[in-house]
Amino acid sequence: MKISTNCWKTAVAMVVAATATAALAQGPGGGRGGFGGGGRFNDPTFLLGAELVQKELDLSDEQKSSVQKLVDDNRQAMMDLRNSGASFQDIGEKMQERAKDNKQKVDDILLPPQRERLEQISLQIAGAQALSRTDVAEKLGLSDDQKSKLKDLADDAQQKRMELFSAGPAADQQERMQKVQKIGADQKEKAMALLTADQKDKLEKLQGKKFDFDVTQMFPRGGFGGGGPGPKGGN
Repeated sequence: MKISTNCWKTAVAMVVAATATAALAQGPGGGRGGFGGGGRFNDPTFLLGAELVQKELDLSDEQKSSVQKLVDDNRQAMMDLRNSGASFQDIGEKMQERAKDNKQKVDDILLPPQRERLEQISLQIAGAQALSRTDVAEKLGLSDDQKSKLKDLADDAQQKRMELFSAGPAADQQERMQKVQKIGADQKEKAMALLTADQKDKLEKLQGKKFDFDVTQMFPRGGFGGGGPGPKGGN
């Protein structure tokens, strides 16, 4: 069954909002989970294509041009997959393959300080999903018990998100996006409660300076079925 344009547009927002969509410097083994799991969509171009992120990283015109080429290629690939009637799971697997190549290309485009800041932003946007990443878990010193409980939270959140989208096109896409964001917020609250004070401090340092964003407004201009990004918003 083909995915409708509106459903696809919201699904892309879900990917960015609910996953470590720009999981740069991911450690061995990657994240857990499927389409909405911590490491399934780790393509930095999802974030780097947004004007807010480009401004934060202070990209040069040449860098923006190179990034736009990657964004355009990704958009075409995703639209081709949408038109083929592929499932979300199939799309996730195919785009993960592209993500590996895109990460290397982005590393070549960005300067070291820009790569570091993009990684910080990706961790902030990923929310609780960032804790599913192997490298983050190691840096925080998560115990096996914490990892198990975090995985249960991630699986539960993923199930709730998929139930929203498996129900078919929604009459109110904004309302469904708000539900997706609430699922992520609830997961983050429960996940943070599992961390020690020291682990929370380490995570805060990994995330760096707070980046104000509204993920529903962070589509690249003319890309992924959305319009240009809008003004900043709180998270």
